[in-house]
Amino acid sequence: NHYKCPTIEHILGAYNGGITRLKKNNWDINKMSYETRNYVKKVMKLYNEEL
Repeated sequence: NHYKCPTIEHILGAYNGGITRLKKNNWDINKMSYETRNYVKKVMKLYNEEL
Protein backbone atom coordinates (compact mmCIF):
# COMPACT_ATOMS: atom_id res chain seq x y z
CA ASN A 1 0.00 0.00 0.00
CA HIS A 2 1.17 3.48 -0.77
CA TYR A 3 -0.02 6.59 0.98
CA LYS A 4 -2.07 8.92 -1.15
CA CYS A 5 -2.33 12.54 -0.09
CA PRO A 6 -6.06 13.21 0.30
CA THR A 7 -7.75 15.94 -1.67
CA ILE A 8 -10.76 17.88 -0.47
CA GLU A 9 -12.89 15.49 -2.55
CA HIS A 10 -11.34 12.50 -0.75
CA ILE A 11 -12.02 14.04 2.64
CA LEU A 12 -15.64 14.77 1.72
CA GLY A 13 -16.09 11.28 0.26
CA ALA A 14 -14.67 9.68 3.39
CA TYR A 15 -16.87 11.85 5.59
CA ASN A 16 -20.03 11.00 3.67
CA GLY A 17 -19.41 7.44 2.51
CA GLY A 18 -16.84 6.16 4.98
CA ILE A 19 -13.06 5.92 4.85
CA THR A 20 -13.11 2.13 4.62
CA ARG A 21 -15.41 2.19 1.59
CA LEU A 22 -13.27 4.86 -0.07
CA LYS A 23 -10.12 2.78 0.49
CA LYS A 24 -11.87 -0.34 -0.87
CA ASN A 25 -12.72 1.70 -3.98
CA ASN A 26 -9.01 2.53 -4.36
CA TRP A 27 -9.58 6.21 -3.48
CA ASP A 28 -11.79 6.63 -6.58
CA ILE A 29 -14.73 8.92 -5.79
CA ASN A 30 -16.42 7.81 -9.02
CA LYS A 31 -16.73 4.27 -7.61
CA MET A 32 -18.56 5.50 -4.52
CA SER A 33 -22.36 5.46 -4.19
CA TYR A 34 -24.49 7.95 -6.08
CA GLU A 35 -25.32 9.67 -2.78
CA THR A 36 -21.64 10.20 -1.94
CA ARG A 37 -20.70 11.32 -5.46
CA ASN A 38 -23.58 13.79 -5.45
CA TYR A 39 -22.66 15.07 -1.97
CA VAL A 40 -19.04 15.68 -3.02
CA LYS A 41 -20.17 17.40 -6.22
CA LYS A 42 -22.59 19.73 -4.40
CA VAL A 43 -20.16 20.68 -1.63
CA MET A 44 -17.33 21.30 -4.12
CA LYS A 45 -19.63 23.52 -6.18
CA LEU A 46 -20.41 25.61 -3.09
CA TYR A 47 -16.74 25.66 -2.11
CA ASN A 48 -15.63 26.84 -5.56
CA GLU A 49 -18.30 29.55 -5.64
CA GLU A 50 -16.85 30.98 -2.43
CA LEU A 51 -13.31 31.26 -3.81
